[in-house]
Amino acid sequence: MENLVKHRLVSYIKHLLIGQTKFEESAGLGRGFVSNIRGGISTTSLRKISERYPELNTDWLVTGNGEMLRVSAPIEEEEEEHHQTTVDWKILFFNQQIITKNLSITIKRLQIELEKERSRKCCARQ
Repeated sequence: MENLVKHRLVSYIKHLLIGQTKFEESAGLGRGFVSNIRGGISTTSLRKISERYPELNTDWLVTGNGEMLRVSAPIEEEEEEHHQTTVDWKILFFNQQIITKNLSITIKRLQIELEKERSRKCCARQ
């Protein structure tokens, strides 16, 4: 009987266009890991693979259900979240610049009014 988990993992590695040794090293697995798969993959090894290759659908790898690749890999969600945070900070910074500019204008206007008031008081004394 053919080992389907091993077969699916080999298919994924071919999809990546890398060798088994490169895959094993990049995932932090021992050399020969793929060749030595007999039944299934341990939880620890599966976690290592999914952390390094989040786009791999581990349900597909273990059971054959679904597609090889996730529709939306978790890393993409993190990147989107990071992008949104960056956009939020840029908006906040821009708003702070507008507030600062408005405050500068208000301060300048008040300084001019203060000088006018001082001039009136000075002229009224004379």
